Amino acid sequence: MQPTGAVSGVEPMNHAHTALSDSASTGRSLTDRVYLALKEDILAARLGSEPMVEAAIAKEYGVSKTPVREALRQLAYEGLVIVLPRKGYLVRPMGISDIVEVMDLRRIVEPPLAAAAARNRSLAQVEQIARMLEQTVSTPPSLEELLQSLRTHEFIAEIAGNSRATTVVRALLDEAARIPWLAPGLRIYLGEGEHSEILAAIARGDADGAEREMAAHLEAVQASTLAGLGLR
Repeated sequence: MQPTGAVSGVEPMNHAHTALSDSASTGRSLTDRVYLALKEDILAARLGSEPMVEAAIAKEYGVSKTPVREALRQLAYEGLVIVLPRKGYLVRPMGISDIVEVMDLRRIVEPPLAAAAARNRSLAQVEQIARMLEQTVSTPPSLEELLQSLRTHEFIAEIAGNSRATTVVRALLDEAARIPWLAPGLRIYLGEGEHSEILAAIARGDADGAEREMAAHLEAVQASTLAGLGLR
C-alpha cells in the first residue's frame, strides 16, 4: 500500500510550487501556503517513500527553510508525516490496517455528530450542505467529488458544535482522502442517495434519523472499500 511513482524530488515539488504560487493572493501566510501545497501532495500520494529534506523543499518552492520547517512540523502534528532524526521527514505509510482503523473510527465518531448537527442546524447551513452535495453527482464520481463529499462530512461535524470532535473528524477525513490514491482502480463510493437521506434528517431536525442515516452510509462506504481491496 505504499505510494509509488513520484518521490521527493522535482515532479511532486513542481506541482506543489504551482499550488503555492496560485494561492499567493489569498492572504495566507507563506507557512500556510507551503503547508497546504505539501498537504495536497501527501493526500494525493504524489510523494513517495524517500525522506523529505527541508533544504530541498525550500529550494523547489523558492522560499527559506523556516516556513518549510513550520509546515512540516504542523503536518507531523497532524500525523501525516513522521520525523526522522537527522534525516528529514517521511510521509506516514498507510496500509490495510490503517484504512480499516480510519473507517471504524469514522463509524464511531460521525453518527453522533450528525445527530448534534440536526439539533443545531440553521436554514443557511442546511442550504450549504445541499449546495455541497450538488457537486457530487457524477457516475462514477471523480476524485475531486470525493474530496467535496469529505468536505461535506467535515461541515456537518462543524455544525455539531464540538470543536474537539471536529478536529478528530478532520484528521480522519484527511486519511480517508488518501485511500483511493493508495489503491489505484478502487471504486469510489459516495452514496449520493444516502447523503440525501442524511441531509433530509438534518433539515427536519431529526437527530435520531440523522445518526441512523450517517451510520448506514458509513457502513456502506466501508463495505464497498473493503470489497474493492479484496477483503470481503
